[in-house]
Amino acid sequence: MWHDIIFMYHVSMTKKVNGLFYFLQKLPFLGKKIPSRIYQFIRLKKILSIITFIFSILGSALKNFLYLFIFYMLPIMFLYIKQDPIPRVQMQQVFFLTFTILTILGACTNSKMWTCDDETLIMIKQLHMESKRYMLHHSLFTYTINTISLGISSLPICMILMISPVYALLIAVVYFCSHLMMDACYLFLYERYHNFILFHKAYKPAFLMICLLLAYGILFSKITISFGYMCMYIFTLLSLLGIVFAYRYLKTTNTYTAVMRRIIQDYLSMGLNNDTNVQTLDVALNEKDYSQSELKQNIHHKKHGYQFMNALFFKRHKRLIYKPIKHRLIILLVIMVCVILSSFFIKDPIDKSDLLELMPPFVFFLYMLNISQRTCKAMFMNCDASLLHYGYYRTPQAILTNFRIRLKALILYNLPVTILLCILITVTCFVYHISFTPQTIALFHITMFILSIFFSVHYLFIYYIAQPYDEKLEIKNPLMNIVNGAIYVLCYLCINLEGNLYFSLGVLAATILYLMIALPLVWHFAPKTFHLK
Repeated sequence: MWHDIIFMYHVSMTKKVNGLFYFLQKLPFLGKKIPSRIYQFIRLKKILSIITFIFSILGSALKNFLYLFIFYMLPIMFLYIKQDPIPRVQMQQVFFLTFTILTILGACTNSKMWTCDDETLIMIKQLHMESKRYMLHHSLFTYTINTISLGISSLPICMILMISPVYALLIAVVYFCSHLMMDACYLFLYERYHNFILFHKAYKPAFLMICLLLAYGILFSKITISFGYMCMYIFTLLSLLGIVFAYRYLKTTNTYTAVMRRIIQDYLSMGLNNDTNVQTLDVALNEKDYSQSELKQNIHHKKHGYQFMNALFFKRHKRLIYKPIKHRLIILLVIMVCVILSSFFIKDPIDKSDLLELMPPFVFFLYMLNISQRTCKAMFMNCDASLLHYGYYRTPQAILTNFRIRLKALILYNLPVTILLCILITVTCFVYHISFTPQTIALFHITMFILSIFFSVHYLFIYYIAQPYDEKLEIKNPLMNIVNGAIYVLCYLCINLEGNLYFSLGVLAATILYLMIALPLVWHFAPKTFHLK
């Protein structure tokens, strides 16, 4: 077992280090100084593999901490922190119960044993590893790493709840046991029925909704839960006992070869190893979406060149783009109706004395409402991935012309959501008697519009400067993930900041500065960087 785990570790880390070398070679200025023989430096690759492994654990721990904090701690603190005295025992027990329910949900919907990717094909197809050895040992290795990172990230949560660090160990054990036992259940069901029953498109969403409603229903209903610490320890011991039987079954069953053959067949039949990726499914076109009027040649007869091409692209992708916009508008309208109706029941105004105090959370809210990232993916998959094979499409004039046309379109597409958000803000001010002046509400609305333009420019800027996708829509340039991750963190951190005039002016100034830097960079570097990977 350990030999297989170490071997898979080397393959995985080597793939990541080679990807890092490729990325560095594509950087301007620095890339030319990195020789092609760098791939032969075995000692350097071993050192970087260890560093990459350590950072992957730390990154996973950070991701798990954000997951625990956002989906567990924030709702719990919102519901219980204002009570006097704070019911810490109730908070701890609700946290543990909610975590257990959602962990079972994660075990059912996010199994590592039943996934297939490039590494799976390398290990099974090219290196001819036995299916049983790969599936069992790969899942054990992945779950162990996630368990360690989850245990590390749980320690700060335990400190916030003022409970024993032993809880972090219990949380990690519950995660590991639930995932391995669920893998055993999946294998047993496949062995019995020769089908992925729980992966059925009808069962999986139903189970997802049941678990979410159960977990957050218990949380937000504030049901008094009373069970001692001994019950948690007994539950953990039962989980450990269950994993003994699960592991015994996983070691003795001979279903792995048939399962792996089916998984790889499904993976390849979806085109995931050729032209598309799972990530393309939300931006892929459906021929049924076309109407006869949209297929007519003379819809945009007054436009020519790239204006005609982009107008045709956005016309034929209007359902792909309009659908998320429509969903966002409906959500905002529902929120507005709830705000108006709640005014009849909540007599006290919101605990905000000035409109600008509402600014910080709306920065993150507007970030979540923006559709530019999805649209950029659609641009690449359904347009640029094919046209970038032709030299005329890679000329500076063509690239910059398309950038200008698309930027204008993205700004216009995000405009309705921004307008309705500003209306929602104004309605909230009137309904809850939040004080404002014409100057402050004008500043608030201007900042929202500038932020909407910022997010439109940002995603298109990263798309043209980094061009992170290959023809399978896999992200080959990590710069996009790094920058987008930084923007997400900054927007999320804004929630906890104090809203005032200085914050609003600071956001406005930072946004304008970013736009002043990003646009010239596109004009200068996009003709050199916008190409197929």
